[in-house]
Order: sequence, then structure tokens, then C-alpha cells
Amino acid sequence: MNYDKIIFRIIRLDKSIYLELLNEANILQKSIAVWISTYILGLLALLSFIDRALDYLKTTLPTISQELIQSGIAIEEFELAIDQLSRLAEESLVYSIFPDAFIGLVVFAVQVGIIYSILKYLLRKDTYLKSIIVVLGFSTVPALFNFIILFTPSLYLNAIIILITNLAILFTMGSGLKQVYSLRNIETILLVVASTSLSSFLASI
Repeated sequence: MNYDKIIFRIIRLDKSIYLELLNEANILQKSIAVWISTYILGLLALLSFIDRALDYLKTTLPTISQELIQSGIAIEEFELAIDQLSRLAEESLVYSIFPDAFIGLVVFAVQVGIIYSILKYLLRKDTYLKSIIVVLGFSTVPALFNFIILFTPSLYLNAIIILITNLAILFTMGSGLKQVYSLRNIETILLVVASTSLSSFLASI
């Protein structure tokens, strides 16, 4: 199967793409590889966005210095805080990508477990871990567009790209779960919201 067509069909919420993917050879390994790639790319994009946001604060500091003085905040303290955040972002970029990817993989496994439990015990569906992993793995395809952030200096455009890709992932995930498990719209929405919010909550603990 042509992977360019796969990406296009997933993004436009094709109604049979995930069912076709499940019949492909070695699709489980490929879906995990896709997830790892998009997750690391997303981390790089986020760190790049934070670094540019801090640079923006540094360049606008002279224009907001008067407001800081009036609000009782010392400019030196503000500059020190920005420098510390910048160093933290740089250190995260160098040292934390793979540890964060491992943590993300654990959260991914938790999300798979949540979806499996809801499908099997609440919605009474014949459920298979492989199909859930394939759907979740390939539903992150929109995050591939985060690579644009690495080459685009515009802070506002970066923020828009991050927002759109994250929303798109929710839609592609819902589309995949709906077609594989023949879910109703309300069941799909509840499944996506519950699995995403619960796994995010566990990740923040």
C-alpha cells in the first residue's frame, strides 16, 4: 500500500482505511513505529515552540519593562526567569527526548488499556489489542505536519499548527475506532474523550 495515499486517506477520514491497514503484513510494528516517530517529532516541535516563545519575550522585554515596574516585578528577576527557562528548554532538547518518549509510550499503553476496557466491558464489543494499537498508532499521522514548526520562525503559525494537528489526531482516532468497531457517533466521542482525558491525567501525576 502506498504510504502517501495512506496519509492522505487518514487525514480526510476515509471510511475504510483502518480496516484495510489491519489486513497489511507487519502492521502492528509499523503502527508503533509511526507513533514513536510522530511523538518524537511532536516533542521537538513543542520544545522549538517554547524556545521561540522565550526569545519573543526577550525581544519584547524593553517594551513591557514599564508595565513590569508598575506591577511591582523587578526586570532583573523577569530576565533571570526567562534565561532559566531557556536553559531548561535547551537541556530538554538535548537530554529528555528519549526518556520523554518512553514515558509517552507508557501513557500510550495506558490509553490502549482504557479503550480496550471501555469497548469490551462497557460497550460489549469484540475487542482486540492489535486493532486498537493500529488505530492509535496511525491516527497520529497528522502530527507529521509538526515538522513545519522546525523550519518556521513565526510563533503564531507554530501555535496554530500545534493546535490543528492535536485536534486532527482526535478526529482521526475517532474515525478509526468508529469504523473498526462500528460505533455510534456518541459512543465514538465518549470513547475518545474518556481515553484521552484519563491517559493525560495519569501522565500528569
